[in-house]
Amino acid sequence: MIPLTSTTPKVRIAFAGMGGVGGFFGGKLAGHLATHPEVEVVFLARGNNLKVIRETGLLVVDCGKELRVFPALATDHPGELGIVDYLFLSVKTYDLAAILPALLPCIGPETVVIPLQNGLDATGQVRAHLTQGTVWQGGAYIVARLTSPGRVENLGKVQGLFFGTDGPLPERAMWLGDLLKAAGIHVRVSADISRVAWDKFINVSASASATSYYDCFFGELLGNPEKRALLEKLLDEVIAVAHGNGIIFEDDIKSRVIANLEKLPVTNTASMHSDFRAGKSSTELDTLTGYVCREGQKLGVPTPAYLQVWQKLSAHN
Repeated sequence: MIPLTSTTPKVRIAFAGMGGVGGFFGGKLAGHLATHPEVEVVFLARGNNLKVIRETGLLVVDCGKELRVFPALATDHPGELGIVDYLFLSVKTYDLAAILPALLPCIGPETVVIPLQNGLDATGQVRAHLTQGTVWQGGAYIVARLTSPGRVENLGKVQGLFFGTDGPLPERAMWLGDLLKAAGIHVRVSADISRVAWDKFINVSASASATSYYDCFFGELLGNPEKRALLEKLLDEVIAVAHGNGIIFEDDIKSRVIANLEKLPVTNTASMHSDFRAGKSSTELDTLTGYVCREGQKLGVPTPAYLQVWQKLSAHN
């Protein structure tokens, strides 16, 4: 058993942000640990979503199967959570700056914070805001949405979570990984986490940029020769930027990314594209598209396709 660091009699695992990602993984873990004598899961949610979770629980829908779960605590006040042992951050990257100061009452010297944002810059943002605690880099592979208050649905056939460090893994990381696996979550705990994070970023950045640029779903993106050609150019560029950062992949990474997209339902799309379609004032454009442009410029790696997407979408963001 991992020693307690929280202010409760149990190991306390918190999920901040109960949308698709936090709702799915937090819900799966909360369901598994509902009667556990030594570990509990708590949610930080807001609005109608919080209201429904408190009244009737969180409904997690995965491959047609429904799981209704009740966390040990659901609140919109971080101070009510107390010092937690593990904190999964599953808000969008553009919400990090606003939520991090509010989360400080939950974070003690031994708290581990795991960001699950799509971009590569989230870990640095979190570390810059914290005065104590440890940050492990993390991320998630899933197409999940909060389809209505209190209901989270996995819309694809993929669900996976990863976290870790660059270097030897602490015992706590392996313990947490085993706990998540026992809950039916596909998890990877890595001592080469930068490479794992770049692998995920390449997938998400190129597909989100292309679907947002063309305002289309994955099926049309892959089925239209012109649109697929832009996707392939974006993949070439972001892989080149990764190489410029010292991250080397197998030769088949480009075909592997496209193969993964082909496994998704044709009417699915990236979360950034969903935000554009919903007319949201904030999107992940800077994190997923602008980041590649800036890194390319810094490294001297040409990124004309990314710049083309960035310039068009910036006018509508």
